[in-house]
Amino acid sequence: MPNTPLENTFFEDIPIYKMPMQTFLDGMGFYGPLIVIFIVLFALRNQYKYMWVYFLAVFANNFVNRWLKSLFLEERPKNPIGFSKYETYKNVESYGMPSGHASAIGFSIIYLLLVKSHSVWLPVCIFIGILTMYQRVKYRRHTVEQVCMGAITGGICGWIAYSLATQWILWL
Repeated sequence: MPNTPLENTFFEDIPIYKMPMQTFLDGMGFYGPLIVIFIVLFALRNQYKYMWVYFLAVFANNFVNRWLKSLFLEERPKNPIGFSKYETYKNVESYGMPSGHASAIGFSIIYLLLVKSHSVWLPVCIFIGILTMYQRVKYRRHTVEQVCMGAITGGICGWIAYSLATQWILWL
């Protein structure tokens, strides 16, 4: 079966057909933050204020994560396992504390929990979050402590964003 042009470029390092379940789950973990961001935006599509605050706060959470990395300067684990050839880290991203993947997941889950605690999407986000945190440790991109710290700092940022949306941002 010939490969499509798309397979020959972006997805060439990820087997699309006949993929083992473990590889699929690792991929869900690797791309988990992006998947969860889109799920949360979809879940909040009818709550404009919360959706826009979430969208903007995703970038703020990323900034906080990079700032914390520049403060801690804690190395990533040695001998990482590559999942994608596009996974490269330069400058402040070369440090591991706190995990950016876990921070994005913690942020998104806490924000969605506070805005829509009964959302059908919340268990899906939690499942993807668990896959993400497991994948980061399994592939030796982070230590357990770095992943836990990322989830905590992301969760705190999610709570702050929700608090701002409910108490201070009244004009949206």
